[in-house]
Amino acid sequence: MKFGIDDPIFVRYLRWLVAMLHGDWGFSFSSRINVDQLILQRVPTTLFVVGSSQILALAIALPVGVYAAMRPYSIFDQIANTVAFVGFFVADFLHRAAADS
Repeated sequence: MKFGIDDPIFVRYLRWLVAMLHGDWGFSFSSRINVDQLILQRVPTTLFVVGSSQILALAIALPVGVYAAMRPYSIFDQIANTVAFVGFFVADFLHRAAADS
C-alpha cells in the first residue's frame, strides 16, 4: 500500500522514528498542510495563553502567599492553604480524567 499500513509494526515504527529524527512530521490530511507548519501556526497563540496564565497566577499567588506567611495559622492562611490544595487536587483529577477518556 501507499502508506505502508500493511507493513509489520516494527517496520512502521522504524520508518516513523527515522522521519521524526529528520524533522519530517508528516502531512495533515484534514488541514491539507504539513504538520510542522500546522504546529508553528499555533505556537504564538499557545505562548500567549501560557504566558498570560503564568503572569496572572503569579500576580495572585505572590501577594496571597506573602500575606498568609506574615499571619501564620490565621483564618486567611488556612483558607489560602485550602484553596491551594483544592486547586492541586482538582487539576490532578481533571488531568487523570482526561487521560482515561
